[in-house]
Amino acid sequence: MNLAQQKSVYFPAWGKCAAANGWVMRRGRLAATINSQLSTLNCPPLADEQLSKVLKVAEELALQHHCAVTAEDIRHSCNWVATSNLPGGKPTFSSGPMTDAQMYRTIDLFELLRDPLDLKAIQYWMNPGMRHRDDYIKYLERTRHEAALIAIARNRWQTPEWRDRRIDELQWLARQTVPSRGRGNESASSRRRLQYDHTNDPY
Repeated sequence: MNLAQQKSVYFPAWGKCAAANGWVMRRGRLAATINSQLSTLNCPPLADEQLSKVLKVAEELALQHHCAVTAEDIRHSCNWVATSNLPGGKPTFSSGPMTDAQMYRTIDLFELLRDPLDLKAIQYWMNPGMRHRDDYIKYLERTRHEAALIAIARNRWQTPEWRDRRIDELQWLARQTVPSRGRGNESASSRRRLQYDHTNDPY
């Protein structure tokens, strides 16, 4: 995960999740009571299972440092639980070394824990990679000409429905087209983020 992604996507998502659950520090102590949250799990089973994992890992992290659970312990725990849920990758407590897939999976978890009844959050958690693909489609819609996307898709896949492609195919499609001038009114900082790495185009 690059710095732009951390600032524009990861930490804002964590901030909303933390605020919704009381995972903020007040006078050096966590506002929420972990034992109380563990003993009164009352979310839908899907969220309860993940919340229980997150809180237990956070307690283990706090024990390693011989202190009470902090908001940072919970954030790192979320990172671990989310990245452990993906096959083929190496779980991480830190956001820095995350791949795009791991970053999106962690955001999926933040959103699920922020509002366990949010149908979109549930859908994203149950379908790893869907958020990444949806965001990439929005990025292409914002920065590319529709006619060019349709023409290339028809030539490559014999269909104009470019939005139905896999994430790797959408990334390939982005490399075959030129960003449209003025589309989306992107700032200079946004353009710099796009130039960082084609595989991270949405940010």
